[in-house]
Amino acid sequence: MQKNKFDIIVGVPTYNEADTIRNVLSKIDLGLIKYFPGHKSLIVNIDSESTDGTRKIFLDTKTSTEKVALSGGSSPRGKGVNIFKFLELAQQVNVPYLCIFDGDIISISESWIKYLLEPILRKEADFVAPIYTHTRIEANAIDHFFNPIIIKWFGHTIRQPIAGEFAMNKKFIEYFLKQHRCKTTYLFGLAVSLVIHAIGGNFKIKEVFLGRKVHKPNFGKISPMFEQMASTTIFTLAQYKKNREIESGKFNKNFFLKKIKWNNRLRFVSKKKIIDKKLDDFYKYSLNKLSQVSTEEAKTYFGVSSFLLEKIFNRKIQITSAQWVQILKHLVDYISNNSISAAKAEQIATSLSPFLFLRLVYFLDELNNISSNRKIEDALQNQLDLLLISD
Repeated sequence: MQKNKFDIIVGVPTYNEADTIRNVLSKIDLGLIKYFPGHKSLIVNIDSESTDGTRKIFLDTKTSTEKVALSGGSSPRGKGVNIFKFLELAQQVNVPYLCIFDGDIISISESWIKYLLEPILRKEADFVAPIYTHTRIEANAIDHFFNPIIIKWFGHTIRQPIAGEFAMNKKFIEYFLKQHRCKTTYLFGLAVSLVIHAIGGNFKIKEVFLGRKVHKPNFGKISPMFEQMASTTIFTLAQYKKNREIESGKFNKNFFLKKIKWNNRLRFVSKKKIIDKKLDDFYKYSLNKLSQVSTEEAKTYFGVSSFLLEKIFNRKIQITSAQWVQILKHLVDYISNNSISAAKAEQIATSLSPFLFLRLVYFLDELNNISSNRKIEDALQNQLDLLLISD
């Protein structure tokens, strides 16, 4: 591919997205033509050897913007693999501006390309991340783990560290591709890796409101997804030990309340209740995973005594906000004071997942009795405040 030919390159990683890729491609194409007509653009599909004709549909869909389809391979197969190939391509052809979109989005609008790319083109940011609205039962892993641990480490974070849509410039791409990575970064861990490196590398970051994001459900993947993302988070944070803020006064106070006022838009869009049967099944699944965690792992990584572990397993106590905060504090200290290899990060993430899931079961059960979205935000803010208090 010719060097210096394109100003903007948009990547769409896919695996069996035949039912959504045409709409995603069409909206990206329309957005590029409508909002950036003076820029030479390219749309790239990086596909993990889909078996449903995703690549053919991409190529057969008529667009005004030039497009190309590449193979991300099938061994290993993963979203992160595809995006790394895309970033390496962008670096090879020396593209100054880059954007990434999930291939399974149902709610995408052509304006999304505008909101993501404009801050980059205007030199207002090196890295742009989205803010989505969602139901009260979504994004709880973000609110309970990813945002708290990143804030505890750096003193600040962004609202949506786990996302599928990002924009970035050449400067950030060059930095990111030089950083150490682990196996899970090539899978579901790619997004949080991008965000942590953007924060840790002191890049200019801007968040833009995209509204409601609807894509194909992935609840069945919740365990491997979380473990891969958590493993990447732990491994990547360990690369920025010098950046860790340890004075509570440096932390971003009222994080949740400030973000809820962002552009005067509430992030919760419904009061959907949890079905008790699903919650009970998730509880049983989480307890089964907890049975695989050794007392040594629980104590070493999370500060959970064998006595407390037994009480949790025997359903005598739930993981409350205060207990969850202590688990996170202990984990942050462990990462800070120990060498974290990729294998160690994976081991910690696997051991952590049942504790998070059990915390979410308790929290989601509480949501059934809360009618106010503001009270949910207050509860999350109070939990975060507990975490940020100096030990």
